[in-house]
Amino acid sequence: MSIDKFYIYDRVYSMRVTVKTFLLGICCMAGVVYATGVGEIIPSLSEYPVGGVDVEKVEAAYDELGKIQVRIVELLESAKDRETADAAAEELFFLIGRVEELRPDYKKIEHCDADTRNRLMRKLLQDSAAVGPRKKAAAKALMEHDFYGSEDLKDALRMMM
Repeated sequence: MSIDKFYIYDRVYSMRVTVKTFLLGICCMAGVVYATGVGEIIPSLSEYPVGGVDVEKVEAAYDELGKIQVRIVELLESAKDRETADAAAEELFFLIGRVEELRPDYKKIEHCDADTRNRLMRKLLQDSAAVGPRKKAAAKALMEHDFYGSEDLKDALRMMM
């Protein structure tokens, strides 16, 4: 199966796009961020209330998100047959749940000061860029091998998209 024929459903824009198009968009976005090199990633349009936000908890959530990205790539790379693909899917479902559990904490970045927001977003983008090529290669290999027959792995990847 070609990467051009595998579609994902983009919940934000309510449309189907090919994985190739999706990955190209992500790469372009990361390239623009790194090309600018300076300035805020999240512009400070207004003053956010800093009081009441546990910044350490927000930072911990972003650190864990970075580690989860790396673990996802390791799991995708570990799938070499039906058994390992199903095992990878099981842990991927757990990680998807963990990201949902972290949502209330990482969403509070909106209430952090601009320096904290920019630092955390830059770190997350750097983590994403570091594993991006590996993730792309692993996803392509999985598609070429039809996910080794693992419907669970297909479902997990759909949920992540």
